[in-house]
Amino acid sequence: MVFVAILLRGHPSLLQEPRSQGGYFDAQAHSLLDLRWDVPPEVVSFEGFRIDEKYYMYFGPLPALLRLPVAAVTDSLDGKLGSLSLLLAFGVAMAFTIRITARTRPLIRGSAAVTRREQWVTGTFVFVVGAGSLLVFLASETWVYHEAVLWGVALALGAFDQILAYVTNPTGRHLLLASVLASASLLSRGSVGTGPVAALALLLLASRWSRLRRLSGMVAGAGAGLVPLGLALLLPVALYAFVNHAKFGTWFSVPWRAQVSAAYPFNQEILAANGGSRFNVELIPTSFVQYFRPDGTVLRSLFPWVGFGDGATDVGDVVTERIGNASWITSMPLLTVLAAIGLAGLIRARRAGVPALTALAVPVAGAAVGCVPTLAYTSLSQRYMADFLPLTLLLAAPGVHLLLRWAERTSRPARRAAIVGLGALGAVSVWCNVGLSVWYQRLIVPATHFTDASLGTDEEGADFTSFLAFQYDLHEGVPGGRPPYVAQGDRLPSASDHRGDVFVLGECDSLYWSDGASWRVVERSEGGGLYRLRVRFPESPTGWEPLLVNGRGDDAQHLSVRVLEGDRLQVAYNRLFATDPIPVRPGAFHDVDVLMDTIPGSAASGAVSVTVDGVPAWDAVVPNRIITDELRPLDDVSIGRADVPDVAPSFGGTIERRPAAIPLCRELAPRSH
Repeated sequence: MVFVAILLRGHPSLLQEPRSQGGYFDAQAHSLLDLRWDVPPEVVSFEGFRIDEKYYMYFGPLPALLRLPVAAVTDSLDGKLGSLSLLLAFGVAMAFTIRITARTRPLIRGSAAVTRREQWVTGTFVFVVGAGSLLVFLASETWVYHEAVLWGVALALGAFDQILAYVTNPTGRHLLLASVLASASLLSRGSVGTGPVAALALLLLASRWSRLRRLSGMVAGAGAGLVPLGLALLLPVALYAFVNHAKFGTWFSVPWRAQVSAAYPFNQEILAANGGSRFNVELIPTSFVQYFRPDGTVLRSLFPWVGFGDGATDVGDVVTERIGNASWITSMPLLTVLAAIGLAGLIRARRAGVPALTALAVPVAGAAVGCVPTLAYTSLSQRYMADFLPLTLLLAAPGVHLLLRWAERTSRPARRAAIVGLGALGAVSVWCNVGLSVWYQRLIVPATHFTDASLGTDEEGADFTSFLAFQYDLHEGVPGGRPPYVAQGDRLPSASDHRGDVFVLGECDSLYWSDGASWRVVERSEGGGLYRLRVRFPESPTGWEPLLVNGRGDDAQHLSVRVLEGDRLQVAYNRLFATDPIPVRPGAFHDVDVLMDTIPGSAASGAVSVTVDGVPAWDAVVPNRIITDELRPLDDVSIGRADVPDVAPSFGGTIERRPAAIPLCRELAPRSH
């Protein structure tokens, strides 16, 4: 229920399109039905790889294969199946979490009877895995990235479950399922999929090396089938190589310079610093510090009272892309503690009297290998940490049973203290991950999809503003006091130093929110460059007439309009760059918003736009290749009047100014308190 609540994003249906990066797997499914791998370039946008004038996506095909039955009969659901796919993958992940938890029990508890305490403890553990880990965070967005990660993790857990089953009971069925699930994981997300493939390779080595077989806890006969083990390892490797070669013409490498986004200056810098690749083992120390530092999760005074911390300093001379993440150990403390107990138990299994626990050695070693590609990747993000879940769960599950074994031998006060302590860690884990999911979903992601919520034409901006207002309304009631994270001044400071902060420019000229990269406009008034007008246009055709003029004479920057035959309106910047005509109603008033953003540091700085009744009529960011002059400060603005060449001296219709809608700014401005 927690996962679905996050997944729905406040909407009543699971069939909803993502905010961006949607339709990748649907397009791939349609291509596969046509027996080809390339996809339309407009679908994959900057994530596409251009090879021989065709475009391919680097995401594995497994989620696309699951869509084939739907794609074969309709394209009406394209882009809308992500939520259902995530929910199915989550169910698979939870099912294999339960299986791994049950399969590790006899390694530690033997045939001991299951007590009511054990039922509650293991049930709570499974709940925390689902609601208090990276799994629930992946429900925050239904885009292609989260879907690929969740399927990769879920199927890797299944493969490890079958590998553990093979170690303790070597049957052909377990080996076949392990190979198939490893293949599916690798074809969903290559990084985490390398874990079970590495474990299969270790099984093959152990079958030929008796000492390794004993160290890994394999029962007698587990190494008898060299050919079956070889085929089990070959299947995922061969399938991955086949798909990679079909797309890129290489067996295992990815041509990163062929990616569309490789043309971006920052990505060029990353590729140059890492030898033309997105992977570099020199990045491992930086990634490890970033993901496991103790200050990566921060407490906040606003709902949901948690957020990402600042990025750690790079270790060595490396270049990374920081997308944002919390700390593993502080956001998932219960799983971290249980995994530490499981690791300690595995290391000293024979001495501690649980030699059967060494059966976990091969799956754990393989899962550890699956973490390496993520640590060596140039981008650092919250979602990438999910690749560490298989290793954590393979250690945390035996950690649960080791604790239960200890509880049977210790005093009641010690048991109660352990229950209270671990219960608190579980509650913190759920709160942190649900809170981070809400924070990311309702603030971070929307902020990347709008630059100016003040215009009221962007649904993402409106949703963002309403959630921000909800946060401060809630704080006003509990605990009360001055609004936190609010500053005021005449110039925007550096956004990187104010992640999650609100800034009031001037006397509520504009209200901004920082996502850590830039200042997003939440509200603005005329002082911030937004002029809200009610306009009745002339009922007969006109020449160019002034709407808004900044300056005078030949140097003025102005937006002008003219009415054409057939009650159509045309807008132009400096009279030279006219848009396509839009219809207007003769004799009626229209709501017209005119924007000139001249604020340095604003995400919308340089934006010039005109909307008529919410419909964009003119929109550009200057300077650009055509308009080379920067916007000048709005020191001399005229509405409906002009002193510029080739424009009428006054507007022939009626213009009325509307008041600015800045209620949140008025509420939060420190000087208003």
